[in-house]
Amino acid sequence: MAKTETNVTNLKINRGTYANIQANISSIGENELIITTDKNIPVPTQQDVDKIVRVDNTGEYDLDDCESMTEDEIAMMFIEKGSILTMNLDGTDRQYRVLKKVGGTVVEVLTQFDPFGSTAIKYNTTSTTAIFSDGSEGQKYENSDLDTAVNVTWYNTLTSTAKEAIVDKNIIQDMWYTNDASGNPDYRTVSRITSKKDGATLTVGSRHIYAPSIQDFIDYLEVTPEMTTSNTTWTADSLRAAFGYSESSAYQYWFSSAHASAVISSIYIGMNTCYPDDANATANMRVRPAFQIDLSKIQYTEV
Repeated sequence: MAKTETNVTNLKINRGTYANIQANISSIGENELIITTDKNIPVPTQQDVDKIVRVDNTGEYDLDDCESMTEDEIAMMFIEKGSILTMNLDGTDRQYRVLKKVGGTVVEVLTQFDPFGSTAIKYNTTSTTAIFSDGSEGQKYENSDLDTAVNVTWYNTLTSTAKEAIVDKNIIQDMWYTNDASGNPDYRTVSRITSKKDGATLTVGSRHIYAPSIQDFIDYLEVTPEMTTSNTTWTADSLRAAFGYSESSAYQYWFSSAHASAVISSIYIGMNTCYPDDANATANMRVRPAFQIDLSKIQYTEV
């Protein structure tokens, strides 16, 4: 069979949904195809993809007969950190940003909307503290108003299919200094230093849904202690983009992280300043829930 090449814009993946990508499908054998794309992602080797069958002349390829990779596994190659996925988890199509590829077909996502709308959420209605692993005292996330709001109240609005697709995560609460280099390591977040209190952790336990921590965004934005205010990847624009904002906003969102020097305070992020700051745990803020989900168990499209 002669080698042929076809440019396609639609690749049939993930239970019949379509990824709008530009790919080159190069036939290298009677029942073998190699997929290459202009995206910075892994591509299947000849050994990975043994058979992909062309079903018509419109540029669609049926992956049902792929012997060594499932449709969902192939679909995951086109999902990247930062990808926006549209999913109907609560009866409405909404957008979620991929924070991390966990492994297999599981990703960690952040809502790109406020599930409680303008309804404010307190971290703790009444200041509730706990002793962390290093002996420090800080606001307790476990069973807090914030924890209950996302892991119980909002979780219970999701469909049964969504609940079955969610992969629980073991949460360890951390503790941070804001605008203070007393901890280790230190990170430049916009114009401020945000410093982690080394060894200060508190086991929360398994959660369906959770408020993200500062560390989640350190990892997502790939911030390193060596970065300075002039080259940090935690900029106002990059932080806002992670939350789905294109410009400054007065909205403020809770992190799950405790504050290291103010026992009555927890940490939040404002879409105007975009660096972590502390506020009394009884203050009213918004929340953007995060969670892990198995994309092989839910319908989604990449935006």
